[in-house]
Amino acid sequence: MQKTSALKVNQYQNSLLPDKENPLHPDNYTRSDQDAVIGLGHKAKKSRDRMIRFLRFAIAFSSIVFFISIFFAWYVFGRDDYYTVGRGETLYSIANKFNVLPSVLVNLNEIGDTAMIREGVRLKIPAEHDIYIVQKGETLYDIAKNYGVKHYLLSKYNKLLGTRAIREGDRIFIPRELSDIAIDSNKVIGLVPFKVNFLIKTNTRDLVKNYKWDMGNGDTSHSQNPIYTYTEKGVYKVNLMILSENNVEIASNSLAIDVRKLEKIQFNAPKYIDIYNKGDVFSLGAKVLDNVGDPVAFEYQCKITGNPVIIQQVGKTDKFQITGTGYSAITVTAEGYSHTGYYFVSPVPSVQVSRSNMEWYKTQFQTGINGNCGPSCASMAIAWAKGLDIPVSRIREYIGLPSPDGGVGISSIVSALENYGVKSSLVGVQSPETIFSIIDKGHVAVILIDRGAIEVGEGEKNPNNLFGRYYHDAGGHYVIVKGYSKDKKHFVVYDPIPQDWWMNAFRYADGVSMVGKNRYYSVVNVWKTLNKSVIEVMKD
Repeated sequence: MQKTSALKVNQYQNSLLPDKENPLHPDNYTRSDQDAVIGLGHKAKKSRDRMIRFLRFAIAFSSIVFFISIFFAWYVFGRDDYYTVGRGETLYSIANKFNVLPSVLVNLNEIGDTAMIREGVRLKIPAEHDIYIVQKGETLYDIAKNYGVKHYLLSKYNKLLGTRAIREGDRIFIPRELSDIAIDSNKVIGLVPFKVNFLIKTNTRDLVKNYKWDMGNGDTSHSQNPIYTYTEKGVYKVNLMILSENNVEIASNSLAIDVRKLEKIQFNAPKYIDIYNKGDVFSLGAKVLDNVGDPVAFEYQCKITGNPVIIQQVGKTDKFQITGTGYSAITVTAEGYSHTGYYFVSPVPSVQVSRSNMEWYKTQFQTGINGNCGPSCASMAIAWAKGLDIPVSRIREYIGLPSPDGGVGISSIVSALENYGVKSSLVGVQSPETIFSIIDKGHVAVILIDRGAIEVGEGEKNPNNLFGRYYHDAGGHYVIVKGYSKDKKHFVVYDPIPQDWWMNAFRYADGVSMVGKNRYYSVVNVWKTLNKSVIEVMKD
């Protein structure tokens, strides 16, 4: 007890000393002494204060982010579509608050009696998607047409009184009720079965409760943009009745759909076609006529027959692609109407000039004289140049018989051509390039060669192999050059000698073309014995 009392007295006395002399004053403590006295509690308090300040900042920042997000979502995705009526508010005060006409609120909320407007009632309010921002150069008429409303309604709803023009950036309220609706279709004239895609041209903005299409034949559709197929010919008046979100019925314009029946298909392609290479595309020149005699678009469902089949249809059109080579008689049938063509496709890529509106190949068969190659080439040249079918015998009568074996000179052939109005000229040949240039001008050349210099082809073994001559005799001989292979190794010629001289029954695979037509003779071999003057024949 005495020790405790003495300690207290000593502490009390020390407290009376001046600060600098007081051993208990904090200023007289060392840093380690202060830590020992204050302890860890002071550090914990500072840490706690820092934590509280951080939490307050975090809560404040989160609150700001939250409200910004709410505002952004409200602004981007549209304001709440509903408003709760407050105490004392009326339909008119609410309409004025949202800058719309009272009738808009009446229509949107199907209000039959304004007494329904009382505190606590939720009203539907036009949302952000009913607002349109005016673009540069737009007029009220442009916007009204785009949204299918009358321009005066836009003026009325937006309080655009007088002649005040709208400006770029103005926010225009688009009333929900549609006053006009227009319909259209992808086609209005076609053949049965006629598939039509109908569509609404007016921007309905998905504010339609019901669609009712009248297809004009008793059928209806409730699709927004129906696809319908007509199976009977006739003229059908199509219209649409819609029920808007505001329970307003709006009728569209009438659309006349003219459904017709196939009457006839005309194929205008030439009968004889012998100027193609593999891969070429050609047209049959088809024309479809309906029951009133008008041409109409048509999807051709074609069947192809032939031996061999060397063409294939391109899609559902009247165009065909060459897929094979050689000769073939091909029949194309579409909807019961057909076209038969006699096709020749070069076995190698070639440049040719020909005439495809007649089978103009001539032979010496039954002309009275075996040596009729000259008159035969003259007859072929006249047919190519003028489209005239002049018998070889008539050419022989004109030329006469200058030689007992029937041989004729080049001048006699030129004279016969002139007699039928065919333009021709004698051309000196310096090289095969001279003949190539004649073909490139769209002309043909009548040439005189020794047929014995031409390589012998497979002949009777394979008559459809077109390379080389198909007979074995030799001597002076006229042929017509009407093309050349693109590698310039072969001339394409018409050789008027038939292989079966006495029967004249041998034909290519088309059953029509004689074996001497479109033969491929080596340029080198022709050049060996070629008379260096040739007849260049021009076509009308």
